[in-house]
Amino acid sequence: MSKIYPPVLAGARRPAPRSETALAGWKVSLVLLAGYLAIALLTRLPILGNPLVHNDEQFYLLVGSRMLDGALPFVDIWDRKPVGLFLIYAFASAIGPYAVVQYQLLAVAAAAVTALFIRELARLIAPAGAVWTGCAYLLFTAAFSGIGGQSPIFYNALIAGAAVLTAQRIRRGGHRGLLVTGCLIMLIAGLAIQVKYTAVFGGVPCGLALMWRGRRDGWMPQQLAAAAACWTGCALLPTLVAFACYVSIGEGWTFVQANFLSICEREVELAPALRRLATSIALLAPLVLAIVIAPMLQRGPRQRTSPVTHFLSAWAGLETFGFLILGTWHDHYALPLLVPLCALSGRIFGGGQMARLCGAAVLLFGLVASALITRAHLHRFGGQADLDRMAALVKPHLGTGCLYIHEGDTALYRVTGACIPTRFAFPTHLNSAKEQHALGIDTAAEMHRIIAAHPAVVVIAREPVSQPPNREARALLQQALRRNYRLIGETNVGVRKLRVYSAD
Repeated sequence: MSKIYPPVLAGARRPAPRSETALAGWKVSLVLLAGYLAIALLTRLPILGNPLVHNDEQFYLLVGSRMLDGALPFVDIWDRKPVGLFLIYAFASAIGPYAVVQYQLLAVAAAAVTALFIRELARLIAPAGAVWTGCAYLLFTAAFSGIGGQSPIFYNALIAGAAVLTAQRIRRGGHRGLLVTGCLIMLIAGLAIQVKYTAVFGGVPCGLALMWRGRRDGWMPQQLAAAAACWTGCALLPTLVAFACYVSIGEGWTFVQANFLSICEREVELAPALRRLATSIALLAPLVLAIVIAPMLQRGPRQRTSPVTHFLSAWAGLETFGFLILGTWHDHYALPLLVPLCALSGRIFGGGQMARLCGAAVLLFGLVASALITRAHLHRFGGQADLDRMAALVKPHLGTGCLYIHEGDTALYRVTGACIPTRFAFPTHLNSAKEQHALGIDTAAEMHRIIAAHPAVVVIAREPVSQPPNREARALLQQALRRNYRLIGETNVGVRKLRVYSAD
């Protein structure tokens, strides 16, 4: 017997096929991505091409460029960041002749992709205001030193992508394919961890949410335990691969000391750390307030909190814990917090008139704060003209000798092409008392070794830059400068007065 279908009413539309709906969704996403790219680029124009935008980024680019010449992170140039971050900067150095602009444009792309993922997360809980959550992220990042290529700008994109897959799985339900999807999610989180280890605070809530979904879908405890072990293995895999590579060349302990032990031995000056914490809290306050007051401004009956909202809230809580437990509270450490906070703020942008006014105030606050802080950063660190003056002082006296920067900009190593007489090329590692016991070496002995290598040119600030300074290392260097070097010039770089000494 043939099936009888009801007649189609005049003017009625059939539901669009799923393929057409997916295509329309991709088109919207591409348009939004283009918009976010434009916003990210416009907000970062003041620093585009500036080689001194932040001392961290100068160093990452130096390591990345030296990797192309065969240098090995931790062994030849020491730092405690994972090797994945340096691979990003090595890629930026390899793709063309304008390494500074190239890494900054990669950061623009990463920020825009993160904004798109934030919009996808917000769309699951507050569709009306979702687009503005991505804008909020882009406007707030510069307020936390995220205007350039700080590590969270890159790994936030990975964690946000993993979070989108997690949130979609939470909402959809069903145990079919959950194990495989979970492996993909945790592998992405593992890649983020190899950009910076604090990405673990974004990966853990994804893993916990996957376990919750499995339990709700009827998995037995033994199934959950097996899945959790598999997902944990996926998250650890990139780090284990990196560790295995160093073990294979006999540098396993070097890898462990730099990546895991050194951070526990770094000292913290409490007073400046508390000032940084207070500043970060003040800058985050508008987003937090927006999340808190949004339900109060909601029109109609209050909706029940969704599992995705619970996931985002737990994520924000774990990121807050991660930020606080580090203790140093540098502003860029708060960048990962912006992702869940911006996603949760969607309701303020899509509510009634009062809510939208509050949302506009939040966006304006982010824009003004970022503009003011960017201006302060440019004043503090300097720019291309400052670096050119330093390079002009240094290059004529280098010859075939090395350059040692005790205080100053590691970008100078890169633009002069000079050899470095120590694997501790980041100046803070040897000039700061906070790092004195965290390097796995005797810093005084390392300074004696540098002096014995007799670098051709030495750069040092008129007054110590780090507070408190490594007084022993600085005193040893100053003694050597008085005996064997002559002052060839002094110049301002940002707010610092740097002196250049030559051995010739």
